[in-house]
Amino acid sequence: MVMGVNKNSSIVTDNLTLYYDFYNQEKSFKGEPIANQFAIPTPDSSNNVYFSVNGTGVFKRIFSGDYGGYRIKSSDIIYKYDLGAGGCHYHGNDVTIPSGQYATFSFDYFVSPDAQNYPTDGYLANFENLGSGISVGQGVLNNLKGVWQSIQFTGGPAYATSGLRMLLYPGGCSGSYLASSGYILMKNPQVTFTSYKVPFIAGTRYANNGLIDLSNNRNTSTLNVTYPSGANQYSYNILNSYTGAVITDSSSILDNDTHSIFFMIRFNTTSSYGSNGYSGSWDKIFSFNAGGSDRSPGIWRFPSSRYIHWRYDPGNTGCDFGKNSSNQDFDIDTWYYIGVTKNGGNTKMYVNGIQVGTGSVSNPKTAGSTAVQLFEYYPNSLASMGSLQIYNKVLTETEVLKNFSAIRSRYNI
Repeated sequence: MVMGVNKNSSIVTDNLTLYYDFYNQEKSFKGEPIANQFAIPTPDSSNNVYFSVNGTGVFKRIFSGDYGGYRIKSSDIIYKYDLGAGGCHYHGNDVTIPSGQYATFSFDYFVSPDAQNYPTDGYLANFENLGSGISVGQGVLNNLKGVWQSIQFTGGPAYATSGLRMLLYPGGCSGSYLASSGYILMKNPQVTFTSYKVPFIAGTRYANNGLIDLSNNRNTSTLNVTYPSGANQYSYNILNSYTGAVITDSSSILDNDTHSIFFMIRFNTTSSYGSNGYSGSWDKIFSFNAGGSDRSPGIWRFPSSRYIHWRYDPGNTGCDFGKNSSNQDFDIDTWYYIGVTKNGGNTKMYVNGIQVGTGSVSNPKTAGSTAVQLFEYYPNSLASMGSLQIYNKVLTETEVLKNFSAIRSRYNI
């Protein structure tokens, strides 16, 4: 799941023109909502849970265990529902939604590997109209079992302040079932009301899916996502290097000389290049190829070192830097928050919230509109990116440190 700007008020949002957050450390629920409209009933002595609106069967609250590589935490709300019985499988509650509000339903689900005839009726959850005008449902994403997947759907806006029914509904109401055996886990169901649609990337992400810019400024025309050994699109959500990994629409987002570009990056050990983290070639991390230039700016890793080469045309001006002011290489398999601010002809380089150098660059730089590209050409999985932020202003040292401090714990820095 991608974390929105509003999920972390510590991120500087003033003049933020593009924000991608690829990283999902917990493969799951991110923080408590401001107000969860979905009820959390108290379990009985057998851990059975009874909602105010109940259909066939009983949900059971579970508090521990490992499922699909995920270990249940004390903060989780997880329901287990045995499959196989026919009926109407709804469980939930009714609330009042104010006029003009959107309702967003989100949860993770896990279908047991032993489930047979899955999916027979693939319905999972819905909103039912009790006068608000919101009526929308959601089914399973695919026929995969034994993996956690994320669901989110939004209805609205409500055209009247009125009732809204919200239901977990594994198997629908066809008199059938989701599967003829096994069970489903439904984790951290939450319903939130907002005055805007909540962006989301579904539980599957393929090359033809568009990525959502959390500043709501850019569209993405290409997204190619690859995964390291042992991971897949359902469990590993950082952006691994792959030629042409992300290409946005064309814009003037960096057609200026006062901006800041920051990203979280890691140079990886791979079977092809061992623990070098480099390939022997100039591999390109970031591209804004405006005005016929491939560097306005362009950002590369050096061919034979884990070192950043940051360039502006005309004149191929820029700054090269490593992990500190002593210009040491970045460590292998280690996350770093790196970036540069451009203030006319002057640049400042930062690593993990600390300034590590300054530079002199072209002013004005090569002008023009174009796409932002990530890993325009780069060997598969040789680097990973966790986030990208672009501002059309020069961040102060305090703001850079604030942004780093807001996300560093997610990368164990």
